[in-house]
Amino acid sequence: RDRPTDSETKNGRKLRLLLHAVDGCVPYMTPSTLEKYFPASDDNLWIGLAVRDTCVMPVFEEKKKKVKKKKNVGTTSNKKPSVLAANAKKPAGYAFLPTKPDSWLVPYNRITVPTFDPIADNKKGSYTCTNKGVSVWTPHGRQKLTPEAYNKASLLLDAEYTLSLYDFNDEEGKAKRQQKAEQRNKEWFEDLAKAYSDRTDRKLWAPALIPNLIDNPSAPLAIAQSGNQKPSGIALIGKWNSKLEKLLESLEYENVTMLSTNSLEEVLEIASGSAVNMIGTDLPQRWAKKKHALAIDFCFDEESSKRLKTDKEDQLDLNSDGCIDMSSKVFERDARPLVAGSTSLACADSMFSRAYIHHLVKAQEILAEILLFAHNLHQILELL
Repeated sequence: RDRPTDSETKNGRKLRLLLHAVDGCVPYMTPSTLEKYFPASDDNLWIGLAVRDTCVMPVFEEKKKKVKKKKNVGTTSNKKPSVLAANAKKPAGYAFLPTKPDSWLVPYNRITVPTFDPIADNKKGSYTCTNKGVSVWTPHGRQKLTPEAYNKASLLLDAEYTLSLYDFNDEEGKAKRQQKAEQRNKEWFEDLAKAYSDRTDRKLWAPALIPNLIDNPSAPLAIAQSGNQKPSGIALIGKWNSKLEKLLESLEYENVTMLSTNSLEEVLEIASGSAVNMIGTDLPQRWAKKKHALAIDFCFDEESSKRLKTDKEDQLDLNSDGCIDMSSKVFERDARPLVAGSTSLACADSMFSRAYIHHLVKAQEILAEILLFAHNLHQILELL
């Protein structure tokens, strides 16, 4: 089918992609390349900034060092004793410090979140919560993120939308733990609303923990009724559940976002419904790191259907995510593009063949991952 317009989308909602920006930037892309192939004017692409890796900075403390005197045995000297530098700065670890976004990301629609995938953090044993904040995984190890530090960081990142700090509980059936998580989320959202009391041009999102939401559908509504500033949307946190489709239709929110997805099957299942209007993922960069290319043609027009019928030789071995492994020897002499008819950076004008990208992969050239990332991102945007 053709890409739907705003009026054609279900319930008047337009489906968008929330791309996880690693370390506060879009991976593999230079500012000029990003603007050329994924311009900010395209409202389908949104950039997600996670405080856990965007705002973690080294902290130095000043420490005076002792003066060391040289001992002269048996001789006299007029030389002064050697003195090491006083007030020398010594690294004292890392902390969450407010920082501005890169200037080339400012034109894009941006969303600030604490972290994208707490389930993955839990596997590392690093996402723990207390009344004073959460401990999250960062590129520099486990760090404590307090509501005050998060609110200050999000204010300086100055995104159009901000998700409040949240306590995540992925243990179904434990009522006391769920109640504690919802209480903390309610308090932390109120703290964020106070911090943004003078920023009426910015919108706040409330967290909706999927395990809790299934057991208690009114949990996000409790946050909405807790303060002066109501959330303009909710972010679903956890693993997608098919029960959410009907449940979310009963909740009247302008924006419903699935914060993180981990497979193409999950993306397709969410996109086929009408409850969610933004899907967050890091699949394009994850596939690129594995040297995988999304090889499904999502442009469902007459030309693509004819192409599928005529190109019988192109029988690709796709994995569960619809990707091909470009490190495979079968592509050594394959002169065709990754996806025939695609207008991605890797496929446009048949500039880069499968054989050439395979060569780049074997030569361990970074250009291989750049082309694969741009291609994968383009294909997912075509799907949405």
